[in-house]
Amino acid sequence: MKASILIIALFVGNFSFAMEQPLMDFNTIEIKGNKEDNTSKLTFINNTKDFGEVNFGEEYTHFFEFKNEGNATLIIEEAFAGNEKGDVFSFSPIIEPGETGFVRVKFESELAIGKFTEYFFVRSNSNGKKTLTRLKIQYELFEYLTIGGDNVEASDKINIRERPLLDSPIVCQLNKGDSCKILSDDIGDYVEKFDDSFWFKIEMEGKVGWVLSSLTEF
Repeated sequence: MKASILIIALFVGNFSFAMEQPLMDFNTIEIKGNKEDNTSKLTFINNTKDFGEVNFGEEYTHFFEFKNEGNATLIIEEAFAGNEKGDVFSFSPIIEPGETGFVRVKFESELAIGKFTEYFFVRSNSNGKKTLTRLKIQYELFEYLTIGGDNVEASDKINIRERPLLDSPIVCQLNKGDSCKILSDDIGDYVEKFDDSFWFKIEMEGKVGWVLSSLTEF
């Protein structure tokens, strides 16, 4: 009899406790790990452009195209060049999911022989955080001469250097059609684009300098 009374008392107590609890809204239960985050994703079709051989001291432009492959709005906060030789014309500031945008850049080529790289940077909210994306442009510069007999005639604007070295100071420049006298030749620096190279020592209007032979046509 006492056992039956105890069971009834426990049942009534549990029922009263349940009645006092607020009703749970099962439609608002959140299970961690199953919720998909809403984030933008900046993806460039190609973040590198190789212009190959270009002209000395000229301006070039390029469009870098990208897409927002995320599921939230992509915001481009800033786009800028890595040095004073480059600049950013314009860019798409707000790109919705699935849409495309662009970054238009420009740069001025160097006045020296060699291979060069220009960098540009894009600051955005890609992947849900402040992200800095790097873009790269590559190009190269070489000088060409036309040689006839003992004289050199320039087929384009070229640099005459103080010593037979690529990084030697420039003594003067030859404009297209200018000619000068070849004095001698010497072994010089190796140029990556060519199999071998040496230098011509030349004279023009009393100024003596050097021109790389492997960048000439015989």
